[in-house]
Amino acid sequence: MSAQTDLSTLLQHLRNLRHEATDQREPKAMTRLEKEVVQLYDQLVGAYLNGTETERAVIWVNLELRDRLLTMLVRYLENVSQQALKANEKDNKALVRDLLRRAVVADLLIDSRLQTEALKLAQRHYLNLAYDYRFDTDGLNESMHVSSATFVQLAWQYQREQNRVYAVRALGRALQQNRDLEDDPEVIALALEITDEPEVRDALRTLADSYVREEFIRVLMSKAVSGKPLEVSIKRTLSDAGHRRFFVTAIVAFAIIGLGVYIFLSFIVMAQGK
Repeated sequence: MSAQTDLSTLLQHLRNLRHEATDQREPKAMTRLEKEVVQLYDQLVGAYLNGTETERAVIWVNLELRDRLLTMLVRYLENVSQQALKANEKDNKALVRDLLRRAVVADLLIDSRLQTEALKLAQRHYLNLAYDYRFDTDGLNESMHVSSATFVQLAWQYQREQNRVYAVRALGRALQQNRDLEDDPEVIALALEITDEPEVRDALRTLADSYVREEFIRVLMSKAVSGKPLEVSIKRTLSDAGHRRFFVTAIVAFAIIGLGVYIFLSFIVMAQGK
């Protein structure tokens, strides 16, 4: 079996597990699923380390996750960091270095989309160990980088294959990395084509803003499943995204206000007690 076939098989397995994770609610089944996903991530990280730049771009596009599977990618990084610490205790230097390489790639693929205490702890563990081993994490990060040009070429390929969702993800990634592409005539033409937006500014905004892009893809996929026409307007997408952001912001604001009131009343009670 070729390396490309191997990668295609892994990514299809990832898509299957993602669908299963979306619908799964039973705790025991989720535990089994998480174990399977973490094992799959180890294979995908290995494929990323050994793959071509185009293959790495394909993995990036397939890991544009904002769901349970992203949390499980963090869990994978936690596991790798813990394994590296144990290997260090046994003075297994070769294994430690291999695990550090995997930790760097996993952290790269998480791409700051989550900020949790578990993630920060895992990062601290592997970075401290890397320092002790004089392991060049920055150098590895740089060598694993995928250029914006590669993402653009991949977006064109997906569009030729009529895979609109993945074309949107690939071109969006390119624009996130390199905003100078907003002046490239070929990129503009592709952006207009895959978003169906009449205005260049709207098309580029749909793709370059990761939150708006995912909202756009969500609506795109729901319309495809329902069999409705696939025209998706950024105005509706931005409206939906705006409502979601407003709701989250409102909750945070009320929580801060409530905490302030609680502290203020506490001081009053303490003062009266004196």
